[in-house]
Amino acid sequence: MKTLGHNSLMILIIILVVFSSSSFSPRCEALFQWSTGVEVHVMNALLSSSPILVRCQSKNDDLGYHTLAVYDEFRWNFKSHVFSRTLFFCHFYLDAEQKESVFDTYTEDLALDHCGNYPDKNHYRCYWLAREDGFYLGPDLNHTSAFVKLNEWQKRV
Repeated sequence: MKTLGHNSLMILIIILVVFSSSSFSPRCEALFQWSTGVEVHVMNALLSSSPILVRCQSKNDDLGYHTLAVYDEFRWNFKSHVFSRTLFFCHFYLDAEQKESVFDTYTEDLALDHCGNYPDKNHYRCYWLAREDGFYLGPDLNHTSAFVKLNEWQKRV
């Protein structure tokens, strides 16, 4: 019985050492973190002077309505725990042009694919820019060339 316990402990130690290696992908590393700090920023980057009304929420948290003038931002932060399926989505309204859009603004996949790690690998920052032609996600406002268009405005009917 003691041998089985000792062998199980050795296997666990080997697994932990292997998966803590920096040679693994961020997706693999993320699976073995107990919690990750997350910051999501939503910014009005329209060239016009039109304000945007934004309402963001998750299954458990309604972050309310926020009016963003040009270059204003709304941001929130939270801890995403291991095995949680944290999802935040936002509804955007551009009344001046009768447009709107609703989509996921945070999922683990979005963070791993498009967000930056700052100040360390256990913290994600996600920046959404609302522009005339749609919504762009990226890791850092200093590198807007790395932003990717992921969603578009829809005409309200």
